[in-house]
Amino acid sequence: MNLKKYINEIILIVLKKTMLQIEEFKKIGDMSGEEILTSNVITPYEKIYTALDKQNIEELSEEEREKIKEIASELREKNNLSEEEIENSFNLREKLKGNSGSEVVKRFFKYKLNRLLENKDKIIASYEKLNLEEQKYENELKDSIQEQEQFDIIYKLHPIRKRLREYEIKFQELKKEIEVLQKKLDTKWSYEIYGTVEEKELLKSYKEVFGMEGIDE
Repeated sequence: MNLKKYINEIILIVLKKTMLQIEEFKKIGDMSGEEILTSNVITPYEKIYTALDKQNIEELSEEEREKIKEIASELREKNNLSEEEIENSFNLREKLKGNSGSEVVKRFFKYKLNRLLENKDKIIASYEKLNLEEQKYENELKDSIQEQEQFDIIYKLHPIRKRLREYEIKFQELKKEIEVLQKKLDTKWSYEIYGTVEEKELLKSYKEVFGMEGIDE
């Protein structure tokens, strides 16, 4: 394997192991453990993986390539990875390419992202419709003279404004979910770590957990 694939494999192995640890911390509610791993492992390794993904190592100078070799060696030693483990992981990834769990997870991410985008569009449409209703009552309130009439309009405005606030909160929640999911697709490693798992094995797990037929497409 070439240098780029070699260091990528090291990073994917580490990230996969770390994500399994994070899942264990989530199960026991250890938020501090999850935060530490995210800060000390996920974030820095993601940066390296993303930077390498955009870089053509073959075009680098010999000095720059040597620095990358040093980084690869440091990462391997730091995480107690043997050359055999790295090679076996890489060979399995190559063997399952196009038919691995990474394809399943990638499809699932896209499926979920499309659902979230659809929900966001629905919220925007509902918000805009309700906002027009609010404006109508606000205009009526400006034109009203009688106190009772003003009271009746304010009474109608209260639930509308409450629903608008609920839509705003939901919109921000969806926006955050969409950003997180889009980042997973952009950085790639979140689904590439499953490149050493058979597609049918992971597909079965996802269907059992999420019940989503759309990920077959």
